[in-house]
Amino acid sequence: MIYQMADLKLCWKNPNLAPGECKYPLDDTLRKNIKLRFKKFCVECDVFKREIKILDVEADGVYSLILDLYQEVKEEQEVFKKLKIAQDLQQYQFMGIAKLSKIFQTSLDIKKIVHATASVITAGQFLGFNRAFVLLREGDKLKGYYAIGPRTPEEAGKIWREIEEKKLTLEEIIEYDEEKFNKEAGKFRETLEKLQLDVKEIEKLFESVSWLRVDANSCKGVFEKISEAISSCNFIAIPLRSDSEIIGLVIADNPFTEIELTEDKISKLEMVIYPASIAISRALLYKEVLDKARELEKANQALRKYQETITQLEKIEALGETINEIAHDIKNPATIIGGIAKSLLEDISPNDTKYEYLEAIYQEAQNLVEIVNSRVRNIRERFIEKPDWWRIEDILKKVLSQKEPILKARGITLEKEIEDTGLEYLVNPSDISQCFEHVIQNAIEAMPEGGKLSVTLKKIDDHSVQIQVTDTGVGIDEKYAEKVFEPTFTTKENGWGMGLYICKKKLKFYGGDITLKGKVGEGVTVTIILRNGKNIREVKNGEI
Repeated sequence: MIYQMADLKLCWKNPNLAPGECKYPLDDTLRKNIKLRFKKFCVECDVFKREIKILDVEADGVYSLILDLYQEVKEEQEVFKKLKIAQDLQQYQFMGIAKLSKIFQTSLDIKKIVHATASVITAGQFLGFNRAFVLLREGDKLKGYYAIGPRTPEEAGKIWREIEEKKLTLEEIIEYDEEKFNKEAGKFRETLEKLQLDVKEIEKLFESVSWLRVDANSCKGVFEKISEAISSCNFIAIPLRSDSEIIGLVIADNPFTEIELTEDKISKLEMVIYPASIAISRALLYKEVLDKARELEKANQALRKYQETITQLEKIEALGETINEIAHDIKNPATIIGGIAKSLLEDISPNDTKYEYLEAIYQEAQNLVEIVNSRVRNIRERFIEKPDWWRIEDILKKVLSQKEPILKARGITLEKEIEDTGLEYLVNPSDISQCFEHVIQNAIEAMPEGGKLSVTLKKIDDHSVQIQVTDTGVGIDEKYAEKVFEPTFTTKENGWGMGLYICKKKLKFYGGDITLKGKVGEGVTVTIILRNGKNIREVKNGEI
């Protein structure tokens, strides 16, 4: 077919195209700018290609040569464009790695580190796994701690579209946000609860390898359990290590894209896991130290409270002793004076001028004795509980339970052997409790560097129990073994010297006793004996 020049549209060289004249959507700038229009649309246009061939015949191939040169330039531009994309990607990855490295090097927040690790594993322009699961060690178990990624293909599409639309950088993706962290962890809560693995089994699996690729053929034992939890039997498992100890496990998979888990991808994953392990190990150690510090502070608060209580009780007891002594000192002379006055009244006549005075002395002496007795009764009723039937082992167990945080914080091991005696004692429980607390507190203070506290309670006859408290502390000079029960005697710098004295008095009141034995450097054993116990059945039946 022969074309005439009149048949050619030559729109591609028209400097002022009318609207609608070109099949491509052109704005005013493109209609009037040949160069821009040519580069963007004309070179790909069928009309241009057809017409250039016609013109090329008449121009001895000049147009074709120009077109070839243009195509070469365009191909080179495409190469440069790809290089630019690669460079931008490298820059993107570099900034993300820099952010990740900063987190690994400076953060002690376990959540922040774990989130950053899982985010890098799943970031599309970095490692690009669909999902990541992180398990951390708790005792002899690895437990699901965090997971990130979609749960369904629909959710996967939604998440990836959102990342693309927002053009999120890797730096923005790994940025920690508490709400986002909790949302992701909550999304996979059921899965994470199922991910509980035995550390020894995992250590055996990774004894000689740094990672394992699991598929349908190798999905057995522990991996079968993981597969059931994450609903996938095609994944990578790589441990988090601190020295030679496994402190966690990372699981990554591609259930939605089904992209092959290549060794190249796994090598890159290892490059992230190694520094992540160090950072997580450091954060876990920091958390442990903080927990210990909080525990110690809690124990110290409890200790201060117990010390204040004991001191207060000692003061009250000392006050009681003083009141009794004062009452005794007042009542004795008042009684004598009253007795003498009464005797004199019997020997003289009521008409005697002295009779009225003697009678007043006698009455006032009687009133003074009654006032003293009344005040002492009120004080006793206010500060002293009424006795009741109690099992001594129950009182001892309660005191030991209250002391356990202090023992743990001080590095003291508790060994206890408490027999069920079947006996009850008519006692004020706070009296017995105070004695136990004081003896045990003395033992704790005697072991500032830690040690062992042994507590035993056993029945020694039909009506008696023996309690022994033994420590491995600094001990005591044998010559002080009896003196410690004397009022105001103490070997402590800030002691009142009333604790063991009060204990002995109270125990004797209930028909019991307390003794102490020890040597310097060999610890101390305190023995308490309580007698007059009754069988529980007798108490319940009133046979007492």
